[in-house]
Amino acid sequence: MPCAVASELPLSPRPHHPAPASRGRPGRGASPSQVVALRLTIDELAAIDARATREHKTRSEAIRDALKSYVA
Repeated sequence: MPCAVASELPLSPRPHHPAPASRGRPGRGASPSQVVALRLTIDELAAIDARATREHKTRSEAIRDALKSYVA
């Protein structure tokens, strides 16, 4: 079976894929933020998750709120 030369192949339109506006997670505001890793026990994490659920917040929001109260 003969091979086709690239110039003999039909041209197909390339699908349009718009570039994303930016990479990574969205920012939290005008100033840059820092990711901080910490270890929590299963019980600590369960308590945070329970409170976040009661207050209709994400885990991160609940932790940020707790830290704001602590440093205030």
